[in-house]
Amino acid sequence: VVPSVEGLTATSATMRLHEPDCYDDWHTTETLAWTAMEAGIHETDAGVKFEIGSALVSGGGWMPVKFSAPIEGDVVVVPTIQSKTDEWTNLRIQKVTSTGFEVLLEAAKKNEHVKGSETVGFMAIPAGDGTIAGRKYHARLTPTEMTEAWRTYSFPATSNPRVFAGMTHNGGDTANLRMKGLTGSSLQFRVHEPSK
Repeated sequence: VVPSVEGLTATSATMRLHEPDCYDDWHTTETLAWTAMEAGIHETDAGVKFEIGSALVSGGGWMPVKFSAPIEGDVVVVPTIQSKTDEWTNLRIQKVTSTGFEVLLEAAKKNEHVKGSETVGFMAIPAGDGTIAGRKYHARLTPTEMTEAWRTYSFPATSNPRVFAGMTHNGGDTANLRMKGLTGSSLQFRVHEPSK
């Protein structure tokens, strides 16, 4: 499953979990971590600049997304679909730089393309630790080591953490990110390839 934001206003969001067509498009209940922030360039409490933005992205291949202003350091990008999708669509990212990134609207099956366009929202922030409005954050990039095996990652102790993540694209198979075992200082990730 992949989450998508299907309706967005200044005061609310309508979300759903979307399964590939090869499944029954019904899914049990899940907990979904999310945040809502105004679009634009923001600063952490320490003055580190980050961006909340969106772009209209067409299916069929990699699409460039430019930041409004350069972001210093190793940039962590977390994308999300913010429009009503007609088909299962997963987001993959690549070529992240200080000025932008590329995003792919990934279809459920290898060598197929998503038709049409989607609005992709994103947060882009330098890797590191800090606070935003007094709330702790920990932005990380893993080494290129993610596979179908669960891997544990640690972060500084945080009260009631929520996790948002994006995944690059290495190889040709459709895949999304799965998470489990979230505690106040660690979690587990793995890459999941639909098998039906």
